[in-house]
Parts: sequence; structure tokens; C-alpha cells
Amino acid sequence: MQKVTYAKLTADTARGPSAGLWGDCPWHDLVRDPNMGYAMHEDFLAGIVPTTALGYTVTAVNSGSIIHTDGGGGVLKLDSAGFNANDDGVQAQAVGEAWDPSTGDTLWFETRVQAATLAATPDQFLAGLATKDTTLIASGLLDVANNSHIVFYTEAGSTAGRIGFSVAKAGVESADVDLTGAAAVANSIWVKLGFKVFSDINGLRTVTPYINGVPYTAVTTTTYIPAEALAVSFVAQVEQNAVDAELLVDWWRCAVKLQA
Repeated sequence: MQKVTYAKLTADTARGPSAGLWGDCPWHDLVRDPNMGYAMHEDFLAGIVPTTALGYTVTAVNSGSIIHTDGGGGVLKLDSAGFNANDDGVQAQAVGEAWDPSTGDTLWFETRVQAATLAATPDQFLAGLATKDTTLIASGLLDVANNSHIVFYTEAGSTAGRIGFSVAKAGVESADVDLTGAAAVANSIWVKLGFKVFSDINGLRTVTPYINGVPYTAVTTTTYIPAEALAVSFVAQVEQNAVDAELLVDWWRCAVKLQA
């Protein structure tokens, strides 16, 4: 396992997608021409019906739900709906595993989220792409053994003001990067978390994480980049018996540019 800590960098905290991440993405071409690739921007404008969670598979551990909350542009809320015990909470995964980072295609992902409890003992949060799994965070820890993923997360033992970034293929984790940026991942502050998967001119496959549009050192262990399609995934679970674990999701977007 590789573990690295990075210093805080200047960040783009505007509401929209980060130019530093999306500057080279031909978004409009991908939307117009499926021969070039595919793209989706989910802003939760239509709302989510809590009883059916249309479009998402929702798994609650003892308690928890997802709801649509009022807010300009639409906001999805994952709420543990209680704090009786550690690991109580909820996860939501898009129904389809639609985003494939395994080929030579270029993939971009970003989401704007706000976690309500990232204090001295952070709760368990996750945002990113993962295979379908009902326990993305199990017994307080990121479930590396049972899925492929590219995700940002906090778990039991996470340091306040830090967020982890993990890349795993079929249960084998290639990197667990500890990203430092206290202001960027502070309690109840909106933050944009994203990554880009691409091949350089020599064919080296890399995954570069971004916080608020600022790139961090890329993960270059190509062997462990997921070799299957993944689903957009979010988790909010309790790690402290004091307040609910709540994760607000303003939007997420993902795009894939096919190889020429």
C-alpha cells in the first residue's frame, strides 16, 4: 500500500464543475455524438422519491434514507436518520454500472458534496464510482476486499480535515492516498471531489484525484485500475454517537471519451 500526504493548495470553490479537471473534456461533443463517448450531469432537479429511490439502489444499516431537499439547483441528502450505534446509516448507488475505466478511454468524474460531521471524529462518508456492493463501508472501514472502486472516503480512524482516495480492482487496493486540505474538506463546507482516468503518450494508465479542481499526485499502478464498469456511489454512516451522519450531494457528472 502507498500512503502519501499532500499540502493544501489553492482551490476553486465555485458551484460549477472545476475547470482544472474538465478543461480538456469535450463535454458538448460527447453529449451530441455517442460515437465519441457518453456523458451525464445529474443535478437532482426532478427530486428523488424516498420510498422508491428511482434510479438508485438504497441500502440502510438499521436506519437511514435519501431525500430531496430544497435548494437552488436541487440537492440530494443522505441521512443516517439516527446515531444509535456506529455504522448506522445509508448508501445509494446508481442502478446502472455505466462508467468503465478499464479501457484506454478517458474518464472524468466530479461531484459537489457537503458532509455535516467531519469534526474531531469524522463519520463515514464515500463518493465516487464503485461496483454494486451493499457494504461499501463495512464495520467502519472501506470495504476494499469485495469490490472495485475509485472513491473519496472517510472511515473509522480518519483524521479530521482529511479525506482518503482509494483505487481498487477486484478486491485488491493499489493506493490509499491521504489528501490533506482542512479548508477543502471542513465540516459543513461544500467541496468538489473528482478524478480523471487516462493514458499518457506512452500508454501509461493513470488516475489523478482532484479536490476543488486542484490535481494531486496521480496513481499510476495500472494493474489495479478497475477492469469493469462502475456505478456512481455515495455513503453516509455514523462513526460517533452524537449526531446524524448527513451527506448533501449538489450534483455529480461523469464523462467518457472513447478512443479514436
